[in-house]
Amino acid sequence: MLAHKNSDALFLISHSSKEIDLTDDIEKEEFSKLASIRLQIQPAIKASSLLGLNPKVFNLRSEVPECISSLGSPKICIIGKLKTNKENQPSVTVANLAAISRLKQKNIPIIVIYSDNNASPEKDWSHKLYRDLLNLADLVVCPNNAILTEAKSWMQTKSLYKVIEDPCQVPLTDFTQLEANNKCKMIWFGHNTNSFYLLRELPKMLTRCDKNNYIELTILGDVFCLRSSKNFINSQQIPSNWKFRLIPWSIQAFKQETKLSNIALIPSDPHSNIKKFASHNRAVDALQGGCMVIASPIPSYVELRKSILIGDDFPVLINEGIRQYSRLTKKWELNRKEILSRFEPQENLSKWIRCLKLLCT
Repeated sequence: MLAHKNSDALFLISHSSKEIDLTDDIEKEEFSKLASIRLQIQPAIKASSLLGLNPKVFNLRSEVPECISSLGSPKICIIGKLKTNKENQPSVTVANLAAISRLKQKNIPIIVIYSDNNASPEKDWSHKLYRDLLNLADLVVCPNNAILTEAKSWMQTKSLYKVIEDPCQVPLTDFTQLEANNKCKMIWFGHNTNSFYLLRELPKMLTRCDKNNYIELTILGDVFCLRSSKNFINSQQIPSNWKFRLIPWSIQAFKQETKLSNIALIPSDPHSNIKKFASHNRAVDALQGGCMVIASPIPSYVELRKSILIGDDFPVLINEGIRQYSRLTKKWELNRKEILSRFEPQENLSKWIRCLKLLCT
């Protein structure tokens, strides 16, 4: 135990909720739907509790200035995602920088979780905030080496840094073998901001995937993703060997659908200064859930190349994946557990505990 329960671990995040104190709500499903909270904030909260700290989660806004004085003197402050919409970003920026300045004056250590490349100029109205955060941090935590390297390029101070990989969310499941008569169940899952890459690839897949394969593609996403996907699909000429399912995203639905799927598709943009720094989490969860993964060659996915198919030509990869499904999945099964071991929730928790101990002692 590091501290008595009257010592706080302060977490600063941005959320659409109008509430300032989100401590009692952060484990609710509404918040768990957000990957940054589910994969980073919630594990860090658990680690702080195990160390005897009392987690407090705040959603600061400048129009509620009294919230700054309610922060107290925590043992440590962990900063999650502070990016919001253009309308609310100034309020979030002013409030959080004011809070961090006050905490720094009290010599309270600051951990910044940097999981998206928000310091990039491409992010326009939020990039200055994130450059400030990186340089105010005592410790920067990133989910992979690629984004850590990028974060260090914006850091002018001698902050500490650590990679804590996002934890997998599903149990290790046997690969789902293809049904007879070349029927293949594929899945895409993700946020609406990533659906562009699926819809970009879909016309090529419809025309170039082997006509002898019967393909069922499940799209698992938020309401905006499902709406845009439905509109796009309705605008296409769909071959008779293709079928689509549109399913609202939830962690329960994800666990169920990956069990039923043979192949998970994760198209992205390796040249984007934002997307190329994405976490391993989508590939890891699909592979852990028993799917053959076909993914674009961004650095975090390339690290998993011994257990997934990597490339830019999705129709070719799909055709080869189906043709060699049994051989490849049997080969990958031999070392899949070892490759994925660093993403186990307990390993993630242990890394968070070590980080908090480093700054709290």
